Amino acid sequence: MQTVRWLVLDPLISVRKYLPEVRSQSDVVIVLSHLGLDEDEALAQAVPGIDIIVGGKSRKLMSTPLVVGDTIIVQMGYDGEWLGKLEIDFDQQWRVLNPKEEIITLDPEVEDDAELKALVAEYEERYPAPTPSQGS
Repeated sequence: MQTVRWLVLDPLISVRKYLPEVRSQSDVVIVLSHLGLDEDEALAQAVPGIDIIVGGKSRKLMSTPLVVGDTIIVQMGYDGEWLGKLEIDFDQQWRVLNPKEEIITLDPEVEDDAELKALVAEYEERYPAPTPSQGS
């Protein structure tokens, strides 16, 4: 018998279910997503109340945040080549105003963080990437 170590839920159903509870306990709701830009847009349209979506998967380097309804969507490329800095202001009701994004290129002049590099090495050793013969 196998033990289930994780459970993947439908993102739209999950956000709709948990957003009211999270919103009642939070000033700002940020969703970390790996759905891809099109699905992030669809999520923002379908579920009002998300302030910011920090997304991935699409490998999109966005120089300007995308605004869908009242939701700000950002992505910062792929392979750790860039770092995104999102600056936002809030009004008195904690609504997001004036989103500004900065792209920081992580070139050889930007040193790796030693602790993070060690953590990544530990996880790469613990969970090696499958070889082509193992499939993906």
